[in-house]
Amino acid sequence: MVGRRHRRPQHHVRDGGRLRRTAPGRRRGHRHLAGVRPGTRRPVGAAAWRGRRVVNEIAVAPDGSAYATDSFRPVVYRLADSAGEWRLERWLDVTATPIEWIDGRHNLNGITCVGGHLLTVNSSTGRLWRIDRNTRQVLQVDLGGHQLPNGDGLAYRDGLLYVVQGNINNVPGLTPQVTVIALSPDLSRGRYTSRLLAPGGFHHPSSISLARNRALVVNSQYNRWINGLLPEVLPFTLSAVPLDSAVPAA
Repeated sequence: MVGRRHRRPQHHVRDGGRLRRTAPGRRRGHRHLAGVRPGTRRPVGAAAWRGRRVVNEIAVAPDGSAYATDSFRPVVYRLADSAGEWRLERWLDVTATPIEWIDGRHNLNGITCVGGHLLTVNSSTGRLWRIDRNTRQVLQVDLGGHQLPNGDGLAYRDGLLYVVQGNINNVPGLTPQVTVIALSPDLSRGRYTSRLLAPGGFHHPSSISLARNRALVVNSQYNRWINGLLPEVLPFTLSAVPLDSAVPAA
């Protein structure tokens, strides 16, 4: 309503990882992570950290816990309900795993949960990784030499992994697409089978969700923002691409 001021509740992490209420947007150098309780519209909370961090993609497991990548810090976060209280923890120290980390570059990005495992992609190296949610053991998924540079959002269905690939560095000749990988039952191996393209092209695609027979892909135009440029297209859009329109790999 015009003329009415609204309070905007926010939360941040204090020592011990507990979430508590605080005023929003008053501190620079913070990033926020928020969500809602399953089956409700009540917010779980938001978490804030100091320093340069990009809490990027998030995956929700069957038990309701959520895992989030940080593209600039070698950590995977976990948000879970413990005795009726939601707690955020630094769940995986990436430096203690085989995952290569390149300081100052976008690293872990897209993440998705498949049963007892997480799959995540490193945007800089183009490598796909499998993480056991019980043991936290990390294995590189063997793609037969294929790589996923600029890998972003991930979605999984019926043995197929959909990997969004943008062009964050505006490399000439690199076409943004959604790459389709057929995975083995144990998620240890994969084969590039096809790709999805949007009519008219994507505008730096990022996140992806599968809805019935379509892939819904966010045209983030993030490559423009990080270079200090205005968006090419307004308003921002989603591309809805039929799954059966995939172009077979050459």
